[in-house]
Amino acid sequence: MWLEYRRELRAGQKHIQLRSMGLYERTRLLRAYEALFIPGFLQTLNYAKAQFAIHAQLHGLPAEDIEEAARNRLVRQRLLGRATNSFSFILEATALYTNIGGAEVMSEQFDRLMEIAALPNVALGIIPLGRQRDLYPGEAFYLFDEQHLRQEFWTGMFRTSRPDDIAYFVRAFAKLRQHAVYGRAARDEIETARSRLRGT
Repeated sequence: MWLEYRRELRAGQKHIQLRSMGLYERTRLLRAYEALFIPGFLQTLNYAKAQFAIHAQLHGLPAEDIEEAARNRLVRQRLLGRATNSFSFILEATALYTNIGGAEVMSEQFDRLMEIAALPNVALGIIPLGRQRDLYPGEAFYLFDEQHLRQEFWTGMFRTSRPDDIAYFVRAFAKLRQHAVYGRAARDEIETARSRLRGT
């Protein structure tokens, strides 16, 4: 159930990104919650490269893997165009304010979020700053249908297919969804973050 990154990353970052493709391809409904940064499924190449550079420094990994790791991460985005797949993403607004890569990289990332949010099989919700809560922010988690769960931490990942664990996170996701805004309101949250990043 617990996957330790220290052991997992021995082969480098580039291999990990492709290893889960089968799981993503089998999943009909992917639900993802992120509090601190943009989910990998939605990242631009430059954002992914900046994030992998942070990982490389934190975990003592070779910088030569960064470009390939980022490109491998983006392979899964081809699933966004499949009519048989549905995606529901919830971001805390704080994820929009975590500056990964600088203003230009973030602005490009905001453009990409706008594009993806317009897809018919994607729901992108953002929980605004200062919103009154009845469920606090927590660690990122990904629900693959109601079959598998992954929750990420700094040093490793929790994985489970136990029905009681899955049911818990399905309830948590539904509660978080009630806090989120969608459509025009979500786009306004993105543009507000863009303006603040530019200092305007």
